[in-house]
Amino acid sequence: MNKLLLTGFVSKDSQVFNEKVIKFNLVTKKNVKVNDNWEEKASFHQLTGFGYFTKRTFSKGDLISVEAHIDYSNYQKDGQTVYQTSLILDSVEVLKKGQSSSQQPPAGSYAGNRQQEANAFDKKREDESDDLPY
Repeated sequence: MNKLLLTGFVSKDSQVFNEKVIKFNLVTKKNVKVNDNWEEKASFHQLTGFGYFTKRTFSKGDLISVEAHIDYSNYQKDGQTVYQTSLILDSVEVLKKGQSSSQQPPAGSYAGNRQQEANAFDKKREDESDDLPY
């Protein structure tokens, strides 16, 4: 099985090429221990989508979850074989629009209602975290 699941923030606005290909970078973060201290490490993933993915755009700061697969290819350049690894989109879900996104869905729409539910869920988690003993 070749399946990759990533959740992170879009690092810059997506780009569409020839109305056939969309590319954007996704930033994921994890904590790593360096000596005796924990530090946050960011990883940047370039994702490529085809077909109906080009009808959507993603803005810097959008929190999204993607399902993708890894594709390996190679080509010849100046007599040398160049190997390439690509992350190809299979599905995308926008979890939260970034602050820089000016297009918010209308409050009564399906997307608007999902955004309001997500905001309420985040608020509830923040309130509950105040009660935690650690």
